[in-house]
Amino acid sequence: MWVLVLGYFAEKEEDVQKEISEILATIDKKNLMPPLQVIQILSRSSRVTLSVVKDYITKRIQSESQMVEEDNKQIRRYQEETEKMRTEIQELKTSAKIFQLMKCTACTSPLELPAVHFLCMHSFHQRCLGDNERECPVCSPQNNAILDRKKAYEQSANQHEQFFKQLEGSDNGFSVVSEYFGRNIFNKVVVLDR
Repeated sequence: MWVLVLGYFAEKEEDVQKEISEILATIDKKNLMPPLQVIQILSRSSRVTLSVVKDYITKRIQSESQMVEEDNKQIRRYQEETEKMRTEIQELKTSAKIFQLMKCTACTSPLELPAVHFLCMHSFHQRCLGDNERECPVCSPQNNAILDRKKAYEQSANQHEQFFKQLEGSDNGFSVVSEYFGRNIFNKVVVLDR
């Protein structure tokens, strides 16, 4: 609809710069159209000057630059976190881990044998853990939540009808596609020999 409205005013012979400025403000505020499409529509008219779209273009460039900067910061943060995790994994593979906790994480009493130490650096008396504890009781809720989320992503990755419904109802189809792509990208393909 906004393409038609903008095209209508761009083709008018009388002075409609005020109306076009208002339309551009609405398009910018609600992010209704890509800037390139706006410029292509307005370039068809010889009466629309650069001064009409100058504020719109300036705001969009500033907004896009800010988004790029935020994305770059997030990318750098993820790269640092990934490098830190790789270092930790390499360290766990190649060197011994020394546990120096003196108190049980559960009861805060001094540790006595038998004690159980987890790689997350939590230590417990065996009696405080119970008989069947193979995971750190402090970290397991967070780990289970991550595993549950991963399982839900894997299950929803094959729901094609839901994907198309989300795609149709979305303002930003690229984000929907990238979300679904990310859900199943790292799964290994298993080839069965017959």
